[in-house]
Amino acid sequence: MESIGNITNPPGIHSTLRNQTYIANFRVQKIQTYLKNCELDGVLIINGIDSKYSVDARKLTYMLFGYISQYKGSTKDPPVDIDDTIILIEVDKVHIYMPPSAYSDLFPIINGISNLVLYCLDTDAEFSMDTLEDYKVYSFIEMTSNTTNLGIPFSNSDKENFDFMKIEKWPMLQAYAFEAYGQHGFFTVTHDLKVFDYLECFKGFDGASLIQVLSNTVSVFLYQWDVFIRNLLNVTNNGLENVNCLFDSLQSYVNHGNKSKGYLKSHIQKHATDGSLLFVSCIVQEPQGSVQAARSYFVHSNLSSDLTLLSCIYDSMVHAGHQTIQRYLSSRNSSKLSAYFTKKFQEKSASHKYSSLSSLNLKQLKLDITVSIEYYDTVGDKVSGDSSICSLKYLQIQINKIPSLEKAGMYYNNMLFGETFVDSYLKVKSGEEFGIDSDHIVVTDNIPTYIQTNPASDKKDRIPCTLLNYNSKDIYDASFQLSDSAFQIYSEYSPQIAIDLSNVKTVIVNRSGSVSILVYMEYTSLCLAPFNKRVAVAFWQRGKGYKFCLDTLLPLLKNSNIETKTEGIPKNITLRFEKYMMSRSKSSDKELLSTRYPTLPSFLPHYNLNCVGDFTYPQADINPSIQAPAKPNVFVTIVIGIPGSHQDEIASVIAKGSKNDKESLILRQLHGAKALFSLHDLQNSLEKIVIQNEDEVRVVVVVNDYVEINTVVDGIVNHPNPTVQSRCSISCVNCCIDARNIFLCNQTPFPKVMEQLREGWVNNVIVSGLPKSKEKVMSFLKATNPSARIIQFISKQILDVDDLNAACSKDSFYEGTLAFKRHINTPGWWCQKYQRKAPYISIDYITMRFKGALCKARLMVQLKKLHQKEGRVFLDRLLMSGSVFYIRGHVKMIDDRKSYEVIYCPRSDAISLSVMKDVSENSFSFTGYKLSQEQLKEWLQNCAPKSPTKKALFTKETLESSDLQTLHERELGSPLPPGWFYNGLTYVSMDGEKRSNHPNYETIVKAYLEEKNRDIVKYNEDAGNFTETVLF
Repeated sequence: MESIGNITNPPGIHSTLRNQTYIANFRVQKIQTYLKNCELDGVLIINGIDSKYSVDARKLTYMLFGYISQYKGSTKDPPVDIDDTIILIEVDKVHIYMPPSAYSDLFPIINGISNLVLYCLDTDAEFSMDTLEDYKVYSFIEMTSNTTNLGIPFSNSDKENFDFMKIEKWPMLQAYAFEAYGQHGFFTVTHDLKVFDYLECFKGFDGASLIQVLSNTVSVFLYQWDVFIRNLLNVTNNGLENVNCLFDSLQSYVNHGNKSKGYLKSHIQKHATDGSLLFVSCIVQEPQGSVQAARSYFVHSNLSSDLTLLSCIYDSMVHAGHQTIQRYLSSRNSSKLSAYFTKKFQEKSASHKYSSLSSLNLKQLKLDITVSIEYYDTVGDKVSGDSSICSLKYLQIQINKIPSLEKAGMYYNNMLFGETFVDSYLKVKSGEEFGIDSDHIVVTDNIPTYIQTNPASDKKDRIPCTLLNYNSKDIYDASFQLSDSAFQIYSEYSPQIAIDLSNVKTVIVNRSGSVSILVYMEYTSLCLAPFNKRVAVAFWQRGKGYKFCLDTLLPLLKNSNIETKTEGIPKNITLRFEKYMMSRSKSSDKELLSTRYPTLPSFLPHYNLNCVGDFTYPQADINPSIQAPAKPNVFVTIVIGIPGSHQDEIASVIAKGSKNDKESLILRQLHGAKALFSLHDLQNSLEKIVIQNEDEVRVVVVVNDYVEINTVVDGIVNHPNPTVQSRCSISCVNCCIDARNIFLCNQTPFPKVMEQLREGWVNNVIVSGLPKSKEKVMSFLKATNPSARIIQFISKQILDVDDLNAACSKDSFYEGTLAFKRHINTPGWWCQKYQRKAPYISIDYITMRFKGALCKARLMVQLKKLHQKEGRVFLDRLLMSGSVFYIRGHVKMIDDRKSYEVIYCPRSDAISLSVMKDVSENSFSFTGYKLSQEQLKEWLQNCAPKSPTKKALFTKETLESSDLQTLHERELGSPLPPGWFYNGLTYVSMDGEKRSNHPNYETIVKAYLEEKNRDIVKYNEDAGNFTETVLF
């Protein structure tokens, strides 16, 4: 299991789907779309003991996370613990509670969900069980506080009789009513609960459900079909007495389960003359009902006219059937498929020229041909062809009334061929032209198409090899035998192939490394279709065939004057052979799928776009090799982040660029504007730049707001002025993150943080404020956007040269698969159909303008108080009303009579004071949650200079010890009245009176108090004359 920091790659998900976080987002959007059409505020999913282990809650959770496409047929739960999770899906947001222990497994799956509100305590801290339970209950109360009508997942057919009082007994709903958590009442009383049939939302296929079908359903299907083929060989080897049990294994398979939708229809055709078994045909629909296939297989008998005719017809119907699928992809119209198939069938039939049929034209045969196409959803139900549900298609061809050439009046019926396929259909636009881009995969492609069984024979003196059928794509284990001037190829699955060396026209030998030798031959010998004309044989290295080929076969071909080439083997032959080699090795699930379906890696992104909605895509994004002609001269670098992420400082560094770049223009929203970011202002500024500049110019756009990155990109790419569209190109997107300002509370990210980090949109993540222990932050960033480059911003600079070049890149926005990820994560953005969502909490932006200067010292004290308040962690709520997230102001300070720009982020305690030119008006802009002007006025007023408080005058009683010492020194220096002297200890008069203090002590004290109070009197006089600054 690959580890990213302390977040692991989630187990249980098929490896083809790992790190594709759009799956959860896409499936959540399905439910949100469904909610819009019904009277529900949301769907509540409580897992584990808190819902008494609700089976439907568990099913729906796993379906949302992409583990299973549908419950039917699943045998066990994935190995990710969801027992303690709570999910509430609303139309515009998604709430998820999880315990800290589940964070590393679940966060990589859910971080792609739009407007995610995550309730999870810090994984780095230790909490008691009581604290964890309290936080879970408080989270549940908060997430449901704005809802009244909720759906409870339930898939039972007896929905009308469901007793909602059973739900009231769920432990979580019981806790909701406890007075210890507030007086909320009974949940079923305060909320109107309804049954939510979640399976209705997931009947259409998507990338995840398709992978589940290919890796699970089809794997079992292939295994069962292989058992059937072995039974067929057994019949061939042991005689007709075993025919009755030929289809027993398939019948048992399709009947599997109490509610199986499986289906089997089988036919056995005997030879018209001697009654021997000639061919068998069957239609098999697997138990879940989504996948089915039909085949006709021939059983060996002496080469006869009927066998040759039937072989030719079957080969023609297979060939025409695949062409009919291609026709459907281009036309999306099933009404004319029968006529098209008949045409292609006749063309292919005419190409078969056998001596035994030289006088027969297959076009003259009045065959009864039936062509049909059906559509199936994930639960195996048929859907209409014009349904918006993404479905599996099943094309079936049946031919009846095939006349026997050996016995007049006899006919063969039920020649069958059918394939299940999945197609993808995208509308594309290149310049002003619209078109269609389609792709498909044949789901049942790995079921052998053509089998002509041969009884097992003596393999002595034969060389083991592998036979690759050029026409039918099938691969068989075979054996090779060489005589003087000819060779034969034997297989239990195909007719014997005998080729005279004189009939060999072309030989191509390919050495596949040290693994095998592939020999491809074209010849003119006659053989049953589809083995005529071309054959390919592989000899494996670890066997005597490899040595035989090197020492005997190749020299013989060379000595026979047959041209032997080393290149030119048809690509489809090579791909099939590589596919076969991989299937023989121990492969991972991803490699196994890629082996069975070589085009799956390119098809899957295409199909996911097909499933997200009916949108138009730029041709260059679907086919990167087709680039639209454009000659931009304005290259835009976007620097985005939530307020407090140091975008301005980072933009200044990027604007200077690398050593060889000239400095770029910087576009940023002016302080005090009506909004933190205005798309209209940006578009106007870009239009002016385009008009004023014919030469190349680079522009850095600074976005300092809780806005999605695709909003900014959309405003540039789809600029209302076509000239600006054609001359502007987005170079690079840098998302700025302050590590101290990511989380709103605990591990709940600020609104739009994950949308700004969204994969496909961001090339670089520029991080500042990293703590010494940075693993948590780095793992969060890596899990949210694995493909982005993480750059550290230290001491207001990007230290690494490569990082700086990446941040200043001119063309990285359009690299690789980023375009696909943009379309899949934000479907419809390019054609302006993406539904943007407001932040999951209301973000207030208020600008306060005021008169008078502020006191710098008092301002710093008030800022520190904000940091102490915003740094708190709440267990019972995400945040408090009146929370301030970001402050920016232009103000004059009374301390030094200078003007400053003040930028402060309470969460990170990052403050910036920059001296600026005198401001014409003092103003502060505040961003936060549920802010009020009265609250902000009071805060600013506390930053203003206050009228001094008058000081109390000193009295004899309030003198301090230092003052008394000073008085004592003055006593010693003051002259004594007549008749008094000082003996060194006391003052003595001539009358014998003794004193410890100077005889004039009161006069000395009075003079001292007048002197000490002189400054206080002046201060109090000034304080009485001070006019207090009132800002508002």
